[in-house]
Amino acid sequence: MYDRRPVVNLPIIVGTTATVSQPIPWGDQISGCIKIPASGITTITWYASTDSTNFYPAYDWTVGTPVAVTQTVTASTIVGIPSALIGAAAIKAVATGQSDTGGTINVSVKN
Repeated sequence: MYDRRPVVNLPIIVGTTATVSQPIPWGDQISGCIKIPASGITTITWYASTDSTNFYPAYDWTVGTPVAVTQTVTASTIVGIPSALIGAAAIKAVATGQSDTGGTINVSVKN
């Protein structure tokens, strides 16, 4: 069976605002994961874009009442990118924990 090759270890800057965070190209992706750095990020709030230019907070509508797509993460671990983001042209991870300073994540995606 044909196995599409993933994009591995794409370094992406995660800031404490969507303006500072770098976009992750996401349009054709069906799954992905991120490597959390050793410090600086404890909570990620995800932003999404339909045009790769204008980013807005992403919401999960499958749970009844829409909720922001957020993840609590642990330093030096790998976590999956939420499936609620599938279909966006691009996404951004924003460090939103109380004491978060941001950092660089390594992204692996598969289309």
